[in-house]
Amino acid sequence: MKKAASYLIVALLGMVIGASILLLVFRNADTQAVNNALGNVSPNTVVDAGSSTNLELYEIAVEAAEYIKYGDYVSLASMVHPVYGVYFSPTPTINLKNNQCFDQYEVAAFDSDDSSYVWGNAGGEMLPIEMDIKTYMGTYVYDYDYVSASLVSINAPAKTGNSLENIVESFPKGQYVDLCFPGTAENEFNDWRILRLVFEDYEGTLRLTAIIHSQYTI
Repeated sequence: MKKAASYLIVALLGMVIGASILLLVFRNADTQAVNNALGNVSPNTVVDAGSSTNLELYEIAVEAAEYIKYGDYVSLASMVHPVYGVYFSPTPTINLKNNQCFDQYEVAAFDSDDSSYVWGNAGGEMLPIEMDIKTYMGTYVYDYDYVSASLVSINAPAKTGNSLENIVESFPKGQYVDLCFPGTAENEFNDWRILRLVFEDYEGTLRLTAIIHSQYTI
């Protein structure tokens, strides 16, 4: 009788442990799917497993980053929100009144637009950033190969500096992906930078509503 009771206790413990493992696997299913899509990434990759749209968000962010990388603005324009357009912010402190916003047709014509625009303010003296589109894209959008970013964060900043982070207040219905260059050891990792892509749902499809740049600030 004692042996039978012991076997029963062991069996019950095994069932509890097995159930716990299965629960852990299901809880991490989203994270695993995203990590599989990322391929070989660094251990410090951040993925929020709280949403079933994580994999879709990551894939659409990389798609947008690839269009930016290769200057395929016609394809990028097809991702832009048809009502709101897409905002460009050179810092994580978004100013919807002062930041430039372009509609789909304007984005599609970026290649032929040589105009100079004031995109916002930066630096300790908050000087205006006045550049043409090509210069801005190379300085405050694709200043690193973000398609191959080793640090990715979904709906949370991958890294922060002293700049105000007001993305939630600016885009309360938005979801975003940080494609981040985490910096180098020789610079004490203070040379990190981020391409932040914001999306909002439009008739069941995620559409690009903001392209934001972030980097280390004192």
